[in-house]
Amino acid sequence: MVGNIPIRLIICVDGTWFDPDGGNNKKGNITNIYRLYASVGKGEVRDASGSRYIQKKMYVSGIGSEDNISKLEKLYTGAFGLKCFEQIRSVYRECCRLTGPNDEVWLYGFSRGAYVVRAVAGLLHYLRALVSADIVNDNKKTFYKDYKEALKVYEKLQKDSELKGEGKVHLYFDAKTRPAPTVKFVGAFDTVKAVDDKSLYDISFNESIQHMRAALALNEDRKAMRVEGLWPSWGNHASGRPSRSFVQAWFIGTHTDIGGSARMDGLALYPLQWMMLESKAKGLIFKFEGNYGGRELLDNPLEIVGIEGGKNNALFCITENKLVVEMRDIGQIHKEGGLYGNRYAVKLCRTTGVLANVKETRTPFDDVLNGGGLKGYCKNSPRGTIIHPSVYMIIDKHLSMSLDRKLFPFDAQIEIWRDKMTTGKRARALYVRVKVATMDLNIGHAIGKMMAIYKKLIPRPAVTTMAGELAGLTSTTNILTKGSNAIVTSTTVNDSLSA
Repeated sequence: MVGNIPIRLIICVDGTWFDPDGGNNKKGNITNIYRLYASVGKGEVRDASGSRYIQKKMYVSGIGSEDNISKLEKLYTGAFGLKCFEQIRSVYRECCRLTGPNDEVWLYGFSRGAYVVRAVAGLLHYLRALVSADIVNDNKKTFYKDYKEALKVYEKLQKDSELKGEGKVHLYFDAKTRPAPTVKFVGAFDTVKAVDDKSLYDISFNESIQHMRAALALNEDRKAMRVEGLWPSWGNHASGRPSRSFVQAWFIGTHTDIGGSARMDGLALYPLQWMMLESKAKGLIFKFEGNYGGRELLDNPLEIVGIEGGKNNALFCITENKLVVEMRDIGQIHKEGGLYGNRYAVKLCRTTGVLANVKETRTPFDDVLNGGGLKGYCKNSPRGTIIHPSVYMIIDKHLSMSLDRKLFPFDAQIEIWRDKMTTGKRARALYVRVKVATMDLNIGHAIGKMMAIYKKLIPRPAVTTMAGELAGLTSTTNILTKGSNAIVTSTTVNDSLSA
């Protein structure tokens, strides 16, 4: 805490071999983790509720990205991931140094970096904060000793099935701990562990995490990139603590497309946009102030994902379980030959090499014998796993993605879930999919134009009904044509919604 103003610490941990310059070869784009870090405002801020914070931010390069190690050591570090444990300890220590009662941490990571921040959130839940993190004149020796001791107790309790409840471990050495800062938000871009931690670290959505968002890659098929998703069983209850939220979203793309850094990086903008919008909705203040290191100036991430600059391009979708998903229309940025060349073109980043030889397709859906449902979907309340609406926009609007759909082993299930994932909602804009013959028109702002299309396709009484609904902005209608016949489905939303 600075004076009476609490500290908000934002820590961003990148994936293996990634640093502010991107990947090892430095020929691609910047990662989403670095883009997010560079976009976070620093200093005193005031959020929408009027609460004041001192925002501080910290970027941690991925393991194996150091310039002062050999290529062999880089390879070894990437293959076995053991330096993740050092990162967990280091990031945990930074969190422990927050002492104010209203201080909070926001944790973001990609790949193994996502595993690191999720593990840190688990340690803050079970260990609380080690007070020896404050000691600065003994080269961290006391903290390292206490941390090692705490992990031993943590591991023993875990094996004995006694690890229950917040701060359980601290009971064994109470004088060495204090309450942990609030874990306000955890944002994970395609979490990959790929390290043998003997299941020591809890990377679940534990009770101390207020809000968690996880982006997953639909098109990743390398066994080495097995994702650490979260698949809670929601049961049949719609209840849940309103102060907490969890959403996990599938996106078009490979592991690299979710984390960013490809030469043609358009797909990476959608999980980045989603994570930024979700963070902003929970109070994080963004302000891009330029580069913080690296080989060249950055494109303003807030502009390329549509949060700043340009026209009012907000789109809102509502899933069948009433989860509101906010988007920005960034279709123009994908066009080649403009201000950004082709670096934000829409193209899957396919990786070659040894890791690509051993395949393991991801499984967003249960098998048909078990109903074929979307894993982790909560049908009774706005939480759980979804297919992000951008999946359908990309499939419909980008020919390269449509042609590549043969590589989707679950293409049929994605289509089956289309209406459940892309129902609309009253908002500043509507995403309406109008398919006339072979043309797709995505209309975000011209309701008058939309009504003109309705009048051509639908009998007069239906148009009148829809006009009334649109006037109140309480529903969205999907129009799909089959030959000359229009098929209309409509869902009206009257109750209040929460993300």
